[in-house]
Amino acid sequence: IKQYIKYLRTQKRQPSWIYKYGYRVASLKNLKRIFFVCRHCHLKKSTHNHIFDITSSVSAAARHLGMNRPGHRLCKDGKVTV
Repeated sequence: IKQYIKYLRTQKRQPSWIYKYGYRVASLKNLKRIFFVCRHCHLKKSTHNHIFDITSSVSAAARHLGMNRPGHRLCKDGKVTV
């Protein structure tokens, strides 16, 4: 992804469960802004939004992972939700 780089700083708290299913990156324009890239969507070259600003909250990324789509339907426990 051209406009992003791997976020280099380690987390102070325990990492969120969402990072099992995607990548934590920073914007080249503003290194303080942190984004989540859904691994499944990125590898499948999905046309819908799969990059979420998680600088202040991971809820949008978690909601995306819980959507009823192939490769998703995930929750904190990693189990498929019905």
